[in-house]
Amino acid sequence: MRCIRCETDNALQDYIENQGRCENCQHPFAFDPASMGKVKFTDSFFLKSITDLSDNNTLFFTTKQLFYMLDRKIKNKEPLDTAILFLLLAFFSSGLFFLESPIWSAIAVINCWASGFIASGGGFDDPSNDIPPKERKILLIISMFCGLLTIAEAILILVLYSHVLAFVGFSIFVILGMYLVCLNFYLLSTLKYIPQDFKIALTQFQGWINAWVKVNGSIEKMLPFSSTENQPTHLSSKITAYSFDRAIVCDSAEIAQFLIANNFHLENNCAVLSIDGYPQNIFSTIMEMLHRNPNLKVYALHDASPQGISLANQLRTNNHWFANSSATIYDLGLSPRQVFKSRSLFIRNSPDSKQEAARLPQIVKQELSPDELEWLEKGNFVELESLMPRQLLQVLTRGITLSQAIDVEDALIVVESDDSSIFATDSFD
Repeated sequence: MRCIRCETDNALQDYIENQGRCENCQHPFAFDPASMGKVKFTDSFFLKSITDLSDNNTLFFTTKQLFYMLDRKIKNKEPLDTAILFLLLAFFSSGLFFLESPIWSAIAVINCWASGFIASGGGFDDPSNDIPPKERKILLIISMFCGLLTIAEAILILVLYSHVLAFVGFSIFVILGMYLVCLNFYLLSTLKYIPQDFKIALTQFQGWINAWVKVNGSIEKMLPFSSTENQPTHLSSKITAYSFDRAIVCDSAEIAQFLIANNFHLENNCAVLSIDGYPQNIFSTIMEMLHRNPNLKVYALHDASPQGISLANQLRTNNHWFANSSATIYDLGLSPRQVFKSRSLFIRNSPDSKQEAARLPQIVKQELSPDELEWLEKGNFVELESLMPRQLLQVLTRGITLSQAIDVEDALIVVESDDSSIFATDSFD
């Protein structure tokens, strides 16, 4: 194991003899892969995850963003033994042709097709969420290869054997091979709709955080849980005399805290709030300042969830926010249609989200396509915290830039067509 302090590579025996410390600098290791159970990694792996997430320690990130990051990296380390097995079976089946027998040739084709069919999951519509997306994609590609190999072997049977049964077998095997190819084309196209499960448990993750902090101190760029301060902070009259041209309203305090910690409000001269009143100590004062600007632009930033997609409508219709005001509202949050266009978003599913979707106001449902509404009603959702910090900041900056275009309706989608239109982005890349 490599020491994160002095870069010394410690052999297992050295690690044991030094009681879990580096043989060179005596710095203790936080993690021992030999005793970690199914999920194993080293201190270097954990440190690189933090470094990548914080963009070389330049950006703050939330605890959940680190959770998503570790889960994603651990899944990418998954061994592909199953995929290799099916690939070997396919090549083994082809080898049976060397026995130069019609029966063995037929068995070769059947074995090859069966290997591909099992690799695809047996034509499942709702595959196991325990299979990591990367491995599932590889399995489907191997299954498609088995389908093509089945067709090639069927042609070989027709060439080698002139018996009428050879033509019958050829026809059957070509149909089976085409079925396997088409099946996997379909399954590959639906990968982006399939919800995923976490590979790691939250309690397990918290244990890793505690072990790391005990040895290396607090994680500098990881934000604590959002503060719940209720004591108002006094702002000078010189500050409150001004207003803001823009305001970003998030559907969670964690995202609002993330933006503020990374100075997004300063770099873009905007207020940052959450729908549940973060930051509590200056929330009411900021709202008074915002209501004084008749040309205010409001940006809704939210998850692709029932609660999230309702945010823009809530800002437009709630008297505590911007109902009956001249503020222009832009929806820069995640939407199901954006999830459909992306192949990298982490889709989750929960009964609570399914219940929330059933309670969506009719006015919000009307803004969704049938596919979007169906996706939400199945309980699917995507959290903003599943995105990398740099990506999230770039997308939001791009959305604000588009809202300043000369013809905003050419740059953004008009969700509403009345006097209180909501503008939205068409992608989240």
